[in-house]
Amino acid sequence: MPAFARLLLLVLMTTLAGCIHDTKDQTTPQLKGAPAALAGCCGSAPAYPGWLIALADPFAPLVGRTIALVEFRKGHLAERPDAHGFILRRLQPLDIVLVSSDNRLTGTAIPGLFSHTTIYLGTEKQLRRLGAWNEPFIAPHRDAIRAGKVFIEADKKGVHLSLAEGVFDTDKAMVLRPRVGGPSCRRKALLRYFEHIGSRFDFRFNAAEGDRLFCAELVHHILPELDLPAARLYGRDTIIPDVIAAAGLSRGTRLGFVAYVRGRRDGWESASASAAINDIAAAWRR
Repeated sequence: MPAFARLLLLVLMTTLAGCIHDTKDQTTPQLKGAPAALAGCCGSAPAYPGWLIALADPFAPLVGRTIALVEFRKGHLAERPDAHGFILRRLQPLDIVLVSSDNRLTGTAIPGLFSHTTIYLGTEKQLRRLGAWNEPFIAPHRDAIRAGKVFIEADKKGVHLSLAEGVFDTDKAMVLRPRVGGPSCRRKALLRYFEHIGSRFDFRFNAAEGDRLFCAELVHHILPELDLPAARLYGRDTIIPDVIAAAGLSRGTRLGFVAYVRGRRDGWESASASAAINDIAAAWRR
């Protein structure tokens, strides 16, 4: 990794801390029903001196936007339309798609395997089936949806719709399905996502600030019934993407495993939930 990239990475990790707090003010998210292999998942964060955290915090938005521009290579799934089709055929509105992007500096900055969280909203046909297509919050976005912008995510640009090609510029993707009741409940949740298009991004990763949202917080904010456990890091609650993944791989949660796809330089494969568990555990042992 170039020296400039290493410096940016260090500063980003300090911005995740947000403010000066003793590392004793850190708690591990409790993963009920988690497989034994994930017992050590999501339970540690780098400890940085308070002066460095305080120095970086005022510049979190600038640093975050800068780091988001650093891409080392295309994702292994980026130019695999057959992999895209495999995933898209399995998606239903509200499905959560977690991605692992070692091809980006942001992917190496977020602890664990998965570094970003997106949500599939559905095609015109799927939204019509749910009775949501003509809702006021969706009407302004019909052309974008017809053009393929069927995902919503929160990143440096804020909360916005995205194409599958952008979401799948990654190395790995896992699909989880929220269990949130019948069509009426699902429709209401979809509308809440659309309602938040245009919200600002939370560069300080504070899950308690609902006016600004980071990627995993968007899910937590719209679907609090998932009861995603938060990690207490440097004096604030945050949601780590791997916590969402672990919840989807655990017993007794409201998230179900749908698919896990791993890209390679020479191709891709559909992998099992057990493989996902092993990959997450390995990422936290590094």
